[in-house]
Amino acid sequence: MDGRARDYQNSGAAHEVGHALGLCHKGDRFATLMMKRIQTPPITEPTSIDKANYKRLWG
Repeated sequence: MDGRARDYQNSGAAHEVGHALGLCHKGDRFATLMMKRIQTPPITEPTSIDKANYKRLWG
């Protein structure tokens, strides 16, 4: 698997971990890990928006 394919795989896995932590899909207005579609280049770790949504949910 090349590096780019690995990044897409990691992005999908990280997105699903976000669901396991209670995060839902957010709109497509900002590039976040929890977007409905994968970005190019893929986002492989939580963004500041994802972190703020997690904090809002769990404190």
